[in-house]
Amino acid sequence: MLRSSKAEASRLMLGWFAMAHPSAQAEYSYAGEAESPDGKAYVIDVKNGDGFAARLFIDEQSRLHLRSLDQHMARLIDDLSRGRQESVQDIRSEIKILTRTIAALALGSFGVSLAWPLITSICLVGGFGLRILIANRPRSAPA
Repeated sequence: MLRSSKAEASRLMLGWFAMAHPSAQAEYSYAGEAESPDGKAYVIDVKNGDGFAARLFIDEQSRLHLRSLDQHMARLIDDLSRGRQESVQDIRSEIKILTRTIAALALGSFGVSLAWPLITSICLVGGFGLRILIANRPRSAPA
């Protein structure tokens, strides 16, 4: 009963979304072309190891629409990736500036002996600028 329900759900999904249910673990293969009332159609065989088999027919107009969607999705994903990288770089730059500003203020106000623990605790929260301060920390406090 469950197997037939999954097969029926996969057939419906093939018609609606051009993909079988993910739990079906279907394999897709190009089977060739066929004539349809609307003209030429591309035939896709869909099978899995449980005996599920179906054929998906895609006419030219649907194929062009799917291709257009695929191209737009690829552009969106590329833009998101590029934007994410730029955002991360901007945030890192801002944290570096903030860390240097806090370090300069702390050193000017408290002196080296009291400033270092304050700077360290602030940088542990900030995270990114910690490497800069550790490399430039004073080796010994003046007496």
